[in-house]
Amino acid sequence: MEREVLSSGGAGYVSDRGRIGIWLPARGLLIVRLGGHGDAALALPIVEAIDESLRRARRVRVFFEAKSSRPTTRR
Repeated sequence: MEREVLSSGGAGYVSDRGRIGIWLPARGLLIVRLGGHGDAALALPIVEAIDESLRRARRVRVFFEAKSSRPTTRR
């Protein structure tokens, strides 16, 4: 898995099957965007971001957007 810095200030992670972006814009707020297919490698950065959020706030609101890419088939 590779890590990338997103132009919007978030942290990005890319695996063989998908990619995620993680943002912690304010105390108690976590935003995660998943593209492609999630796999076990992408779960760890999400858990770490939740842990970081909980260290800063008693409650955390998580917004999660997922978009799966489906292969197109021709008929």
